[in-house]
Amino acid sequence: MKKLKQNLSIKRTVIYWKLRSLKIIKKKAERALKIANDELIKAEEIADLVAYDKAKGDIWTSQHAIELYQKQLDKLESTPLVTKDDYNQLVSDIEKAADKLQDELNIKGAKLMAELKSLADESNAVYHKADELLRIAQYDVYKDADCLVASNGTRITRAVEYKRNNSVRNVYNFKYLGNTFLDDMNA
Repeated sequence: MKKLKQNLSIKRTVIYWKLRSLKIIKKKAERALKIANDELIKAEEIADLVAYDKAKGDIWTSQHAIELYQKQLDKLESTPLVTKDDYNQLVSDIEKAADKLQDELNIKGAKLMAELKSLADESNAVYHKADELLRIAQYDVYKDADCLVASNGTRITRAVEYKRNNSVRNVYNFKYLGNTFLDDMNA
């Protein structure tokens, strides 16, 4: 990627300096036109034919120079620096380089995701153990004293469950599951 960035940067810098150079030259021609117009007015005032003819020539030259430089600027700004085939190859090279870097990052990410799954499994075990202890506390120790008893004597109860939203298990189950990242990495 670094080499591609350097190549693109060089191309962009070259075109920048060409444009800048043409703009400077065009500005000089615009200043020359202003000076020639001023000289023309002076020559008219004193009826100096030689100065008048020179000023007219300078005006013509300056106007055509401005037109020429503007055409060159327009051409540089609109003409591609590379052919369509070169552009397509450049796009392909950039995508290949990015894919290679992404593959390296995906390998690192897969290792981290595997660690996250392991931690999620441990977190899940904590949930199950907490639920088991809560059932013992509710039914065996407390005897579910708050349960409702139906008219036919049936006990209606709702089990107490361990709930915690911010756990590794929840992050893994709700952020990762359904994502094929690890599966794609192991394929």
